[in-house]
Amino acid sequence: MSIIIKNAYMWEKSYDELIAYLNTISAKFPKNIYYNYIKKLPKSIIEQKTLQHHNGTFLYNAIKNETAMHESGYDLDLSAEFMVYQHNGKIIIQFFGNDVLLNFMDDIILPSYDYYDNSDKPENVSTEKWEERKNWWISLYFDYGTELAIHCGLSYQIYSDINAWKINQLYITDTENV
Repeated sequence: MSIIIKNAYMWEKSYDELIAYLNTISAKFPKNIYYNYIKKLPKSIIEQKTLQHHNGTFLYNAIKNETAMHESGYDLDLSAEFMVYQHNGKIIIQFFGNDVLLNFMDDIILPSYDYYDNSDKPENVSTEKWEERKNWWISLYFDYGTELAIHCGLSYQIYSDINAWKINQLYITDTENV
């Protein structure tokens, strides 16, 4: 069985600073998503649907239920969360969600803690460090007796219905100012 861990980062500060960092990302999420993602969607998709549904309610519903946009040919999966693992003296955070959303996460400048055994290790990671990562991940899952990340750490949700409402309000305000 292969091990593939991606979008994992080592947190080298305190736990309180981590929570403050995640709160900052969460607070900026609606604006970052709206101005860097929603506004770049073809206007015909949003305008056509919005005209049919007064005051941007289609956009709100599409954000809450991404299948509405997916049916139009656009993937609007905005689900985003971090798993926080505290194990063997390390704090590791791992992002789960649409990979394009990583671009809006304040340019995470943290040491990667990815691990995979289905291809060669990255050139910038020593064999010793690569083995350390491998052993850390195996130990985490073994100690918790599971292969599921959700059973090994704390889930910090970045996206929520409230964020969908805030994104929708940005859209309404932006289109009223045109």
